[in-house]
Amino acid sequence: MSGAFLSPNNRPDAREREIEKNIAAYHEHVAQTSYRWATSLMVVAMIIIALPRLGVAAWNWHIVAGVAAVMTVLAIRMMMHGRVGNGLVCLVCAFAILPGWVYLAGDVVAAGQYFYDILAKQWKDKLG
Repeated sequence: MSGAFLSPNNRPDAREREIEKNIAAYHEHVAQTSYRWATSLMVVAMIIIALPRLGVAAWNWHIVAGVAAVMTVLAIRMMMHGRVGNGLVCLVCAFAILPGWVYLAGDVVAAGQYFYDILAKQWKDKLG
């Protein structure tokens, strides 16, 4: 004979559920904000490294080291707030993608310029 009225009520009440919901929303907000900052920081760093006209080629590795350090802090913050996958992606970007970009940026910009010239010439020929 097992009646529900004999077992203790282990369900949290509305106030406790609201507190848990607020805590989860806070963790999600912190993790999402950290991810956005890390992504923005990486994109800005990649643009700065790729633009040879800025004259920062001698500082590329300093930029990479600084951005990687900040991204590492943001990745740890993401992981602490429940976004382990995003934190790992952030670490891969900081320690593999960004250093590789230093070597490839010149080739990528040259290829982009080459393709832009081809497309611009074709459009000019078609449109007169």
